[in-house]
Amino acid sequence: MNSLLQSLYCTNHFRRAVYEIPTETDEPTKSVALALQRVFYNLQFQETPVGTTELTKSFGWDSLDAFMQHDVQEFNRVLQDNLEAKMKNTPADGAIKRLFVGRMKSYIKCINVDFESSRVEDYYDIQLNVKGCKNLYESFKDYVSEETLEGDNKYMAEGHGLQDAKKGVIFESFPPVLHLQLKRFEYDIQRDAMVKVGWNYRRHGVLVHSGDLHGGHYFALLKPDRNGKWLKYDDDRVTPVTDREVLEDNYGGEPPNANALMALRPHMKAMKRFTNAYMLVYIRESDIDDVLAPMTNEDIPMHLSAYRGLVLKHLLRTGCFERLTIERRLDEERALQEQRKREHKEMHLYITVKIVTDETFKAHQGFDLASFDDKTAQSEIPSFRVRKEETFADFKQSVSDHFQIPTERFRLWILVNRQNRTVRPDQPIPETDANTSMDNIREKLASNFNILRLYLEVAEKPVSGKLWPTEGANVYLMIFIKYFDPKLQIVEWVERVFIANVPGCGKLYVSRNGKVGDIVPILNEKKGFPQGTQLKLFEEIKPSMIEAMKTKATFQQSEIQDGDIICFQKEISDKEYVK
Repeated sequence: MNSLLQSLYCTNHFRRAVYEIPTETDEPTKSVALALQRVFYNLQFQETPVGTTELTKSFGWDSLDAFMQHDVQEFNRVLQDNLEAKMKNTPADGAIKRLFVGRMKSYIKCINVDFESSRVEDYYDIQLNVKGCKNLYESFKDYVSEETLEGDNKYMAEGHGLQDAKKGVIFESFPPVLHLQLKRFEYDIQRDAMVKVGWNYRRHGVLVHSGDLHGGHYFALLKPDRNGKWLKYDDDRVTPVTDREVLEDNYGGEPPNANALMALRPHMKAMKRFTNAYMLVYIRESDIDDVLAPMTNEDIPMHLSAYRGLVLKHLLRTGCFERLTIERRLDEERALQEQRKREHKEMHLYITVKIVTDETFKAHQGFDLASFDDKTAQSEIPSFRVRKEETFADFKQSVSDHFQIPTERFRLWILVNRQNRTVRPDQPIPETDANTSMDNIREKLASNFNILRLYLEVAEKPVSGKLWPTEGANVYLMIFIKYFDPKLQIVEWVERVFIANVPGCGKLYVSRNGKVGDIVPILNEKKGFPQGTQLKLFEEIKPSMIEAMKTKATFQQSEIQDGDIICFQKEISDKEYVK
């Protein structure tokens, strides 16, 4: 990603087009366009290395995804597709196609009859074979070489039957900036594996891959100015390089003087080079002045810099000069970066606490009380960043302040992973742990999870004279309720739909020795059903599995425990099940 971004940044026309995308109301971590604008802006004016955390987050990558290997050509296509969509109906509309897209025609032409089938398509880059080609010219000849369709491989021509034919491609146009991907990896039948092959290349600019098929590192060799020097962009290091380093050190294979060295030292093992040209970037000579035209302050969007227009407007209005410059904005950016660095260094001092509430449960449309695997759903669960040494009493006060609930009116239950792949409340954190650190609570009650997951139980009114009905003899259980309307989802398998799309209705306190059917009147009252309405009750066991409950059995006989989920629906006739 770094090497590609450095290449695109040095393509001034592209940078200017990115700046033209309207992003004033966007959020950097949710908008690829704005995140890329900010990367380019900081590269243009900042003297320290520029981070890409916002950009990777805008792609939906978490910290693990950011360290996975991604192919540079694939990433380039994903990036450009996203930007093209964002450019629609804006001043930047069509900039990607004008700069990077050419057209080619694929054809099949019959040899013995007058018939040809063809299709014209756009291309953003050209993938050229390396194996068997001495140079780039031969790679292009190989690309446009014709294939003869004959024998068992004849072409079925419409109206002419099976015919001998020629199959090939013709380039109809080339873009101002041409990206060539060199297919460095080929299948080796003897090794039964993909291997990396290297040949000599002469070019104007190159993205280099160092490593093998399974991993490695990219860096870019670029000439930002038409008559400037070659520079090597290797993540946060930019260094000048010689023509030799650019043109002769990135073939792969053995060094050109390997045979001479072997002759001088017969016992020395030949060392292969693992740096290869992987993507080539060419700029059409007639367009180079436009593509590399210098950037000006007028090219920078107002919301990225306080510089444009504000200084002049202030001078005209007041006649005095106030320092509203890009440096001021950069100082703010640097301060924010320093704060993030400090937070990163102190990460080991904190734990994350996520709290499921009755509100998040009622809004949840899936299995369990909440979804901890879905990134979008996780963002809806209240989250707290807590120092590990903070006491439970102090944390509970913070929760009280956040939710505006007195501390004596709520308890916090530990959510644990059960063996059946559910996440349910296990036990409330005892008040005797008031002076225990949050990290000790996490280790003692929540195993080794770095994230502490809790459920907020709010007392609505006393039950049997107690604020918490599960206290004392512990004969009461806290269960959660979901309702399913079969008429709305009648065409699907009821059990599967039941699990996948059932909204939460809240919680109930029930006696262990009470019968399951005792809650039917309560559920009818909750949903406003006439008393006497027949209901079906099910226990939500695990993903994709529910089990019908016997209404005459007790909750203890049904093996119900704190945190279990009971789903209910109206009983309907067979006729109502007909589509």
